[in-house]
Amino acid sequence: MTLLSTALAFIGLWGCNEEELLPAIPFDASHYEIYDDTTKVKIDKDYKKLKDNHQFSKVLIVTSDTIVMYKKPKMPKPPKNKVDLTKLKKDKTDKKDFKMIAIGGGLTAGARDFGYFNEGMFTSYPNLVAQQMTIAKFELPLFPTGEYNGVGRMEKTDFNPSGGPLQKFANVKNNGASKGILDSGDKWPILDEYTGDPDNLAYPNMTRYDIREYNPYVTPFYGRIKAKDKTMFEKLKNKDFDFFILESGYDDLLATLTSSSGGPIAINNDLLKGINPNNLDLRTYSPSEWALVRDVISPKKVKGVILNMPDVAKLPIVLSGDLVFKNSLLMYEGSPLKTYGPITKLLPTGQIDSLLSPKVNLALKPGINRNYPLRSESLLSEYRLEPFSLSKKGFQEQAEILSKQYGYAVVDIATLFDKVLSAEGTVSDDGVRVTAMEFFSLDGMYPSAIGQAMIANEVIRTINRAYDMDIPLIAVRDMMD
Repeated sequence: MTLLSTALAFIGLWGCNEEELLPAIPFDASHYEIYDDTTKVKIDKDYKKLKDNHQFSKVLIVTSDTIVMYKKPKMPKPPKNKVDLTKLKKDKTDKKDFKMIAIGGGLTAGARDFGYFNEGMFTSYPNLVAQQMTIAKFELPLFPTGEYNGVGRMEKTDFNPSGGPLQKFANVKNNGASKGILDSGDKWPILDEYTGDPDNLAYPNMTRYDIREYNPYVTPFYGRIKAKDKTMFEKLKNKDFDFFILESGYDDLLATLTSSSGGPIAINNDLLKGINPNNLDLRTYSPSEWALVRDVISPKKVKGVILNMPDVAKLPIVLSGDLVFKNSLLMYEGSPLKTYGPITKLLPTGQIDSLLSPKVNLALKPGINRNYPLRSESLLSEYRLEPFSLSKKGFQEQAEILSKQYGYAVVDIATLFDKVLSAEGTVSDDGVRVTAMEFFSLDGMYPSAIGQAMIANEVIRTINRAYDMDIPLIAVRDMMD
């Protein structure tokens, strides 16, 4: 598909490296009121630090600030009749309420619009699936009422001081959840620990190594939903549930895509093939998902589904290399365009916006000015894209192998993403045409509420087919504004 039109609708950039292009915007919240909510507007004192240290700061341009009022999430109409979940229960004689859990990253947590906040959690696909299954309780790790905007949320803005062609964003500064910034290399926000017992255990920035028993990485999102002395393995071993949803790899691929490294993610599927899984010490190898299934989930004799992996290199955040070349801008010899091989794709950094801006003097343009080359994080050559293709293939194989070894069904969201990203898009079961414009949120990486509903329907279809169920699908039309 042609990515330019889609990308321009979704993508934001981080600064143009010209201080005068980004003047401070005065902000006065005194005239704002919140309806249908008891919370006052709370302006986060560290909003500028949070903005400057945003996890997607390299592919995000912030030109102003804004506030977003609380609004009740738009949810689909629930089923009229209660769904009989007896076939899915691990103990059909047990009279306790049916319990489902979800494990994954930002895709499963409901991250969207560059952030993680309550509205996104409500419309996350596991919560939508739980509603359609008429599960009595599916607990979300919601932020307190006064912190409903969570962390990192952005809104589109028309304020465009750089004059570049790509979408600019306003930082949502009110009712955030951060208590400050950790004084560390990553400069993570400080978050209060969630005191409940959530059933959606997914969180943004989840890497496949975070689910290991000896997890060495802790982000504030990881620590927020589990006691500091409990790993994901320990938490799941101590949690009783009947059904699970597992998604892994999406955040890993996004992290390498939006950084300058772009390295492959090691998935040694040879370890999954032809080896007795009971005779392998997984502590010394990389298949974290396999260890989780073998050592925690499978012994519980529960049913579940595993999501496969879309191609993140096709997401709307990725721009066509023609965006530069069609503007007849010649790169000087020795620029990264030469160093990293043929450039077929670009990432929306501030440098690309400056390069295409009519306001920036030609002599100052990055990639034109010899003293200001295009940085590698802007450029996606085959050198960087090939590892993504290999990593995606590895995740695809892993899902299939785990399915065959342990009998869990695979949810084919990769095909759904391909259909959505095609020129014509796809049509939902209730007749709504969905293209990338509707499917993805403002960040061009994570799904919107509509996209989450489409994924939820794929999960429901898989459950119905694999376990002979009749769970009603979501009316995607209900999610439209």
